Amino acid sequence: MVRAILEGRKTQTRRIIKPQYEVSGSIWTSIKTKTWMHQSKIENCESLLKVCPYGQVGDILWVRETWQVVFELEYDHHAMDGSCVNIREWIPNFDSVEKTCVGLSSEWSCASMPERNKYYVYMTSDIQFIDGKHKLKWKPSIFMPKAASRIKLEITDIRVERLQDISEEDAIAEGIQTLCDPKISKTGSGEKFYNENDYPTDHYQRLWESINGKGSWDLNPWVWVISFKRVNTLENSEFPLKEQQLFMDILNDERDENNVPKRIC
Repeated sequence: MVRAILEGRKTQTRRIIKPQYEVSGSIWTSIKTKTWMHQSKIENCESLLKVCPYGQVGDILWVRETWQVVFELEYDHHAMDGSCVNIREWIPNFDSVEKTCVGLSSEWSCASMPERNKYYVYMTSDIQFIDGKHKLKWKPSIFMPKAASRIKLEITDIRVERLQDISEEDAIAEGIQTLCDPKISKTGSGEKFYNENDYPTDHYQRLWESINGKGSWDLNPWVWVISFKRVNTLENSEFPLKEQQLFMDILNDERDENNVPKRIC
């Protein structure tokens, strides 16, 4: 869902609470499982929010996405003499795509390869290659270092709810797009009507099960509902960068060898 964040469509994410809890009145009691052998009791939902593993309101999270490293000068392994080439000869739109410049680097340099600028580039930046020989072999998001992250999110709200309690508005905030525009009620209520199976929650259910497995929606677990906004950390340097990551694109922005998305929502 990296594209949805970049386009400003995704401002919410849901994560399963681990361990799950049973609720009796205001008391939350954790459920024993093979991996969670000790029970704990929390007096109320407000106390549960304080132990959210993704942080608290105002914290900054960093997002990992599919990425790669390139240098301004690269070895041309297809040339017989092993000469160097400017990366712009392989990527004509290099100057216009979003990337992160690390600065001068001596990695893999030698007498014929001086220090040159190092960049982190991203699959969702729609890099254009001159031909198939020079395409990048993208690295999975799970291996992205913090220094390469270009997307920083400030948590604006955290709450707890059952998965199936998601509203149509929240499904849209999750980045969901419907096939057709909704029809607006003529009664003046502003109520929106979608085609059958085209409601945002229908699409979100299918997305959830594509990530968490068939039948996972019916389990209706308690989830963390985290709302956020994208920020420029240079302008918000007073916020500490949390050691947390959101894996937005592991299933939704990975692509096959033909650069076709495996799943798109």
